[in-house]
Amino acid sequence: MKTKDSELLEKAQRQTRRNEHGGFVEIDLITNLKSLITIDVEAEAWRKAKSIIDQGTKPGSTEETDRQLRMPGLEPYFYEASRLIRDGNGNIIEQDKATPAYKLAELARATKHLHEVTEWAMRKRKETKEYIHWETSQRKKGRTANLAFGDFVREAGFLEVLTPSQ
Repeated sequence: MKTKDSELLEKAQRQTRRNEHGGFVEIDLITNLKSLITIDVEAEAWRKAKSIIDQGTKPGSTEETDRQLRMPGLEPYFYEASRLIRDGNGNIIEQDKATPAYKLAELARATKHLHEVTEWAMRKRKETKEYIHWETSQRKKGRTANLAFGDFVREAGFLEVLTPSQ
Protein backbone atom coordinates (compact mmCIF):
# COMPACT_ATOMS: atom_id res chain seq x y z
CA MET A 1 0.00 0.00 0.00
CA LYS A 2 1.35 3.39 -0.97
CA THR A 3 1.48 6.23 1.49
CA LYS A 4 0.74 9.83 0.62
CA ASP A 5 4.44 10.60 1.09
CA SER A 6 5.55 7.88 -1.33
CA GLU A 7 3.01 9.10 -3.90
CA LEU A 8 4.34 12.65 -3.55
CA LEU A 9 7.90 11.39 -3.93
CA GLU A 10 7.02 9.43 -7.08
CA LYS A 11 5.33 12.49 -8.58
CA ALA A 12 8.36 14.66 -7.75
CA GLN A 13 10.64 12.06 -9.34
CA ARG A 14 8.55 12.14 -12.52
CA GLN A 15 8.91 15.95 -12.58
CA THR A 16 12.67 16.00 -11.93
CA ARG A 17 15.25 15.80 -14.68
CA ARG A 18 17.68 12.90 -14.32
CA ASN A 19 21.44 13.46 -14.38
CA GLU A 20 23.98 11.68 -16.60
CA HIS A 21 24.12 8.72 -14.19
CA GLY A 22 20.35 8.21 -14.29
CA GLY A 23 19.83 9.66 -10.81
CA PHE A 24 18.72 13.06 -9.58
CA VAL A 25 20.46 16.15 -8.30
CA GLU A 26 19.07 15.96 -4.77
CA ILE A 27 18.35 19.68 -4.46
CA ASP A 28 16.25 19.53 -7.65
CA LEU A 29 14.25 16.60 -6.28
CA ILE A 30 13.75 18.42 -2.96
CA THR A 31 12.62 21.57 -4.78
CA ASN A 32 10.05 19.67 -6.84
CA LEU A 33 8.83 17.70 -3.81
CA LYS A 34 8.52 20.90 -1.77
CA SER A 35 6.27 22.41 -4.46
CA LEU A 36 3.83 19.49 -4.04
CA ILE A 37 3.52 19.71 -0.25
CA THR A 38 0.72 21.54 1.54
CA ILE A 39 1.16 22.15 5.25
CA ASP A 40 -1.49 21.46 7.87
CA VAL A 41 -0.23 23.70 10.70
CA GLU A 42 -1.90 21.72 13.50
CA ALA A 43 -0.65 18.38 12.20
CA GLU A 44 2.83 19.82 11.63
CA ALA A 45 2.97 21.22 15.18
CA TRP A 46 1.96 17.78 16.52
CA ARG A 47 4.58 16.07 14.36
CA LYS A 48 7.26 18.54 15.45
CA ALA A 49 6.39 18.12 19.15
CA LYS A 50 6.54 14.33 18.79
CA SER A 51 9.82 14.60 16.89
CA ILE A 52 11.38 16.71 19.67
CA ILE A 53 10.33 14.14 22.27
CA ASP A 54 11.53 11.26 20.08
CA GLN A 55 14.89 13.02 19.71
CA GLY A 56 15.04 13.37 23.50
CA THR A 57 14.96 9.57 23.81
CA LYS A 58 18.03 9.03 21.63
CA PRO A 59 21.41 8.35 23.24
CA GLY A 60 23.59 11.43 22.93
CA SER A 61 20.59 13.78 22.81
CA THR A 62 21.34 15.48 26.11
CA GLU A 63 24.18 17.74 27.17
CA GLU A 64 27.27 15.83 28.18
CA THR A 65 28.12 16.17 31.83
CA ASP A 66 31.15 15.32 33.87
CA ARG A 67 29.44 12.10 35.00
CA GLN A 68 30.09 8.69 33.48
CA LEU A 69 28.77 5.21 34.05
CA ARG A 70 31.46 2.63 34.74
CA MET A 71 29.75 -0.73 34.43
CA PRO A 72 31.86 -3.89 34.78
CA GLY A 73 32.92 -5.19 31.37
CA LEU A 74 32.01 -2.00 29.50
CA GLU A 75 33.93 1.09 28.47
CA PRO A 76 32.88 4.13 30.52
CA TYR A 77 30.12 6.17 28.89
CA PHE A 78 28.36 9.43 29.65
CA TYR A 79 25.41 9.25 32.00
CA GLU A 80 22.48 11.08 30.47
CA ALA A 81 20.28 11.68 33.51
CA SER A 82 17.75 13.79 31.59
CA ARG A 83 17.45 11.54 28.50
CA LEU A 84 13.86 10.36 28.15
CA ILE A 85 12.87 6.69 28.32
CA ARG A 86 9.51 5.16 27.33
CA ASP A 87 7.90 2.30 29.24
CA GLY A 88 6.04 0.92 26.20
CA ASN A 89 2.65 1.81 27.70
CA GLY A 90 2.46 5.48 26.73
CA ASN A 91 4.52 6.83 29.61
CA ILE A 92 7.87 8.61 29.45
CA ILE A 93 10.36 9.61 32.14
CA GLU A 94 13.87 10.97 32.58
CA GLN A 95 16.49 8.22 32.84
CA ASP A 96 17.50 9.41 36.31
CA LYS A 97 13.97 8.65 37.55
CA ALA A 98 13.43 5.43 35.59
CA THR A 99 12.14 2.28 37.27
CA PRO A 100 12.85 -1.29 36.13
CA ALA A 101 9.77 -1.22 33.85
CA TYR A 102 11.26 1.66 31.86
CA LYS A 103 14.72 0.11 31.65
CA LEU A 104 13.27 -3.27 30.61
CA ALA A 105 11.22 -1.60 27.86
CA GLU A 106 14.33 0.29 26.74
CA LEU A 107 16.30 -2.97 26.62
CA ALA A 108 13.56 -4.66 24.59
CA ARG A 109 13.57 -1.80 22.04
CA ALA A 110 17.37 -1.81 21.81
CA THR A 111 17.41 -5.59 21.30
CA LYS A 112 14.74 -5.38 18.59
CA HIS A 113 16.62 -2.56 16.89
CA LEU A 114 19.89 -4.50 17.03
CA HIS A 115 18.20 -7.49 15.38
CA GLU A 116 16.69 -5.30 12.64
CA VAL A 117 19.96 -3.48 11.94
CA THR A 118 21.92 -6.73 11.89
CA GLU A 119 19.42 -8.30 9.48
CA TRP A 120 19.56 -5.21 7.23
CA ALA A 121 23.37 -5.24 7.20
CA MET A 122 23.39 -8.95 6.31
CA ARG A 123 20.99 -8.25 3.41
CA LYS A 124 23.16 -5.40 2.16
CA ARG A 125 26.30 -7.57 2.43
CA LYS A 126 24.67 -10.41 0.45
CA GLU A 127 23.17 -8.02 -2.15
CA THR A 128 26.48 -6.25 -2.67
CA LYS A 129 28.55 -9.44 -2.84
CA GLU A 130 26.21 -11.10 -5.36
CA TYR A 131 25.82 -7.92 -7.41
CA ILE A 132 29.56 -7.23 -7.65
CA HIS A 133 30.22 -10.86 -8.60
CA TRP A 134 27.53 -10.66 -11.33
CA GLU A 135 28.68 -7.26 -12.59
CA THR A 136 32.32 -8.39 -12.75
CA SER A 137 31.43 -11.57 -14.63
CA GLN A 138 29.29 -9.59 -17.09
CA ARG A 139 32.16 -7.17 -17.78
CA LYS A 140 34.56 -10.10 -18.32
CA LYS A 141 32.13 -11.34 -20.97
CA GLY A 142 32.41 -7.95 -22.69
CA ARG A 143 29.19 -6.38 -21.49
CA THR A 144 29.43 -2.63 -20.94
CA ALA A 145 25.81 -1.49 -20.60
CA ASN A 146 22.79 -2.29 -18.46
CA LEU A 147 24.86 -3.31 -15.46
CA ALA A 148 22.85 -1.52 -12.76
CA PHE A 149 21.58 -3.26 -9.65
CA GLY A 150 18.05 -3.43 -11.13
CA ASP A 151 19.42 -5.26 -14.19
CA PHE A 152 21.17 -7.71 -11.89
CA VAL A 153 18.15 -8.59 -9.73
CA ARG A 154 15.91 -9.07 -12.76
CA GLU A 155 18.40 -11.07 -14.85
CA ALA A 156 19.63 -13.22 -11.97
CA GLY A 157 16.05 -14.17 -11.14
CA PHE A 158 16.08 -12.63 -7.66
CA LEU A 159 13.17 -10.25 -8.24
CA GLU A 160 9.87 -11.90 -7.41
CA VAL A 161 6.53 -10.39 -8.40
CA LEU A 162 4.06 -10.86 -5.57
CA THR A 163 0.55 -12.02 -6.29
CA PRO A 164 -2.40 -10.42 -4.46
CA SER A 165 -2.66 -13.44 -2.10
CA GLN A 166 0.94 -12.96 -0.89
